[in-house]
Amino acid sequence: MPTLGARPCARAPIRRLADLDSGTVDAVTTDNALLAGYAAHDPYEGRFKLAGVDASDEPYGIGVPEGGDAKGTIRRALQKMIDDGSWERAVERNLPLLKDTTPPVPRATAGG
Repeated sequence: MPTLGARPCARAPIRRLADLDSGTVDAVTTDNALLAGYAAHDPYEGRFKLAGVDASDEPYGIGVPEGGDAKGTIRRALQKMIDDGSWERAVERNLPLLKDTTPPVPRATAGG
């Protein structure tokens, strides 16, 4: 029977998947995109599944230097991807474990 409770671990998520694969731990937590991305590639492809537990609602961001047009360029590129469906296709191709969920859609925030 597994011991209940969490043990904090500062290892990178890909290393935690190695721990999961070896049986050192029973589960790992991080955001779904990281887990799905790591689990979709060698040597872990097809070996894991997401538990379907949304433990948080953490936003992602893109940091750019102040000034210049990087922010506008990125916003236009993301909007084009959303409009032409390539954002959803990229999520399906690169994060197949998220295929039964609604793909996250980027949105501008007050700071961006």
